[in-house]
Amino acid sequence: MFDIAEAPRKFLVAHIEKSARWPGFLSHNLKQLALECRYAVEALISLSHDDQIFLRLTRNRMVHGYLNGTTKAYQVVKVANKYGVGEICVTDVWAAEILGEQNQNGHEILNRKRLEETLLRFDAPFQRYLEQTEEHYFLDTTALKRALEADHPIFFETAT
Repeated sequence: MFDIAEAPRKFLVAHIEKSARWPGFLSHNLKQLALECRYAVEALISLSHDDQIFLRLTRNRMVHGYLNGTTKAYQVVKVANKYGVGEICVTDVWAAEILGEQNQNGHEILNRKRLEETLLRFDAPFQRYLEQTEEHYFLDTTALKRALEADHPIFFETAT
């Protein structure tokens, strides 16, 4: 979700400005997409920085094991706040503390209890995000395919 949250600043703003001079609905659609990216930020900032860092470190450990810089003296981790997405340097000591490694038994790689608690807190904001963006993900693809095959113009109206 951090990539979605960063998309307006990194990619969309320049394309929105450029496409404003073009005929058609591209500029409007990009503005709508940028708004939906804001919903991702709202979902992320519902979690504390520690929870965001915990989820990122846990994700990296589950996806990459110990290969993704987890044994370095520090790691750069993205966090979101009401102003956007930034980066924080997390030392190996802080990472161990956030991950709860000093409190775990030596056979566990993952702090399951903390992960479950964090995901439960994130469930409502994530569900809100899905509801706010669902019209772009759940549509009648058969009708869309027929319209594309017939070379009809496509324009989606949103509730906002």
